[in-house]
Amino acid sequence: MEDNKMLVGIEEDLMQLKDRLTRMEKKREIVPIVGMGGVGKTTLARKLYEDKLIVEYFHCRAWTTISQDYNLPQILLSLLSCITEKECGQSNDELKDMLYKSLYGRKYLIVLDDIWSTKFWDEIRMYFPDNNNGSRIVITTREYDVANYADSLSSHHHVQLLGKSESWNLLCQLVFGEEECPPELQDIGRKIASDCGGLPLAISVIGGLLSNMERSKDVWRKIGDNVIAAIAESNEQCYSILSLSYNHLPNHLKPCFLYMGAYPEDYEIKGSRLVCLWVAEGFVKSNGERSLEEEAEDWLESLVDRNLFMVRKYKRNGKPKSYSMHDMLRDICIQKSAEDMFLNAPNKFTFSNSRLIGLYFPSGAISAARLLRVLDLMDNFRSFPTVIFEFVNLHFLGVSCDSSIPRGISRLWNLQTLISYSSFDEPAELLKLSELRNLKVRAIELLKDEEMNYNVPKKLQRISLFIDKKEFLYLEDLRIVRWIADETNFPRLRHLHLHECKHLEEIPSGIGEIPTLQLIELNIAANPQWPQQKGLWRSNLTMETTISNFAL
Repeated sequence: MEDNKMLVGIEEDLMQLKDRLTRMEKKREIVPIVGMGGVGKTTLARKLYEDKLIVEYFHCRAWTTISQDYNLPQILLSLLSCITEKECGQSNDELKDMLYKSLYGRKYLIVLDDIWSTKFWDEIRMYFPDNNNGSRIVITTREYDVANYADSLSSHHHVQLLGKSESWNLLCQLVFGEEECPPELQDIGRKIASDCGGLPLAISVIGGLLSNMERSKDVWRKIGDNVIAAIAESNEQCYSILSLSYNHLPNHLKPCFLYMGAYPEDYEIKGSRLVCLWVAEGFVKSNGERSLEEEAEDWLESLVDRNLFMVRKYKRNGKPKSYSMHDMLRDICIQKSAEDMFLNAPNKFTFSNSRLIGLYFPSGAISAARLLRVLDLMDNFRSFPTVIFEFVNLHFLGVSCDSSIPRGISRLWNLQTLISYSSFDEPAELLKLSELRNLKVRAIELLKDEEMNYNVPKKLQRISLFIDKKEFLYLEDLRIVRWIADETNFPRLRHLHLHECKHLEEIPSGIGEIPTLQLIELNIAANPQWPQQKGLWRSNLTMETTISNFAL
């Protein structure tokens, strides 16, 4: 493969990094290159390392690859062989001393490729002297935590996935070189490039496959029917490279990662929903100081930091809203799940699409379905499938139907999360769900008991309400700790009144995003910090506060 072929899509990255390495800053600087496996971090670092300007700028350069199971003496020898250009056979301590002395007083460039642990950095950092002469250390890693640990003040260079045009250009160069792609192959070729999801490793593998095949529409169409499967079958190394990220996960994050394999390709899921699903499946444990949802939110952030999940959308306050997974990583999920029988265990069925089950259960299947913990139905039903009431072990239910939900929901006594866009024949039944922690429903009237007083289940921690035409919302004496809301929940809300909500930790910051909201009335008998909430208030939003009976 010629050098210019691998420059597709990284020219701007290369220029930015060259500028960082050669700018006037004298202090030794760490330059982290971060991105998911196969995105081209090593390729970018290698082009940087071999660039003519960089070669001339530094007195000496050294490159070594770390990997998960690193051998420190071998790494020291590798660095020294680049610097001294001769073999070294000393002990470990002598090698460390030799490395430090070889770099002392010189303007050096060190590339540490593929770092996985902070432990390695602790072992080696002291042997890179700060000569105050513009030395640089480039590290490549899949994990933001490692980059932050090496230098929390240094900005990361995040290597992005390629766009569709860049993907197509790279595939053309790999398959045709300097030749033009035949017109009859362009449409299917662009589809194949697009199906690689912008991952250079995937494009490289499929490019190598196509370059050795007949250049016919029928042959290419067979590859295009399932690009991910073609990549997996043709290149075991590609699978191994991506599997490293899964293998390095701590045990508590592995089921959370594998869970995305239950969803279709390129599926986008809200973070709040995913958190509730993990809790319902029993993945999340807490030490008692924090809620299960708070713990799960940290786990979700960790998977993003490890470049295994991608943030697809952000809220107006800059926080992540929804997530997805690259198709190649999803394929890893499916393969690892099959090896571990993860998604096939009796209590771990997750039906993310009603077409997978059609809500038809043959005789004998109902008893097995009693073990089901999660039922997340994304399709809308004409009438509510009452067979769901037989699944008494359900901890999560997401369902939407044109009809109302009939009496019987209280039979799901284990339910922790309920998401529904339908009305209820007996709303007061919700109060009998003693384990309910998260509620996402359409109308506030669902919180009324038989006497038409507002009430909520005792363990309820989050509530998200959908009220299309409501302009005034009055919440009184609700035992909720956390409440999710923004303009999608109350698109026309003008007036919010909270009275004696003693356990509510904060008003949702998303409330401030509602453009029609003009007035918030607060009785803050339990929480005088609400008026100081950051990100909540706008200049055209009026707040009236009454502080009463607050015991300091």
